[in-house]
Amino acid sequence: MKYYDITQMTAQEVFDASVSHVIEQGEQSRNAGVCKYRSKDGLLVCAAGIFLTDGEARAADEVSALWVNLYGCEGCVSMFPRLKGSYDRLIRGLQRAHDDSQKGKRFVDDFILDVKLLAVSHNLEWNHERA
Repeated sequence: MKYYDITQMTAQEVFDASVSHVIEQGEQSRNAGVCKYRSKDGLLVCAAGIFLTDGEARAADEVSALWVNLYGCEGCVSMFPRLKGSYDRLIRGLQRAHDDSQKGKRFVDDFILDVKLLAVSHNLEWNHERA
């Protein structure tokens, strides 16, 4: 899995990397019915998970049940100071789109609708089509 260092990326690059990843992957990263930064086998990765190292993803997934109860679905990203700052809202929005989209065949279509709205709200360009 490629790890993206957001400290070297523009907001458009962050958005494009995440959206391209999810569209190409074609399904949610889930374990036992719950969205996770990495699936147990490591083959599926959340829209926000591509910006986490494997160690960060493991740590976030271990505390995610408690964190979600306290801070909402995208709260775990806030655990990592490296992800806070100018792209915090964008990454939270990408994760929310991943987590809240329908499971199954409609997942990518729902995800695309959500992230198109996210692009508008962040003044980003839409450069993606479903394969």
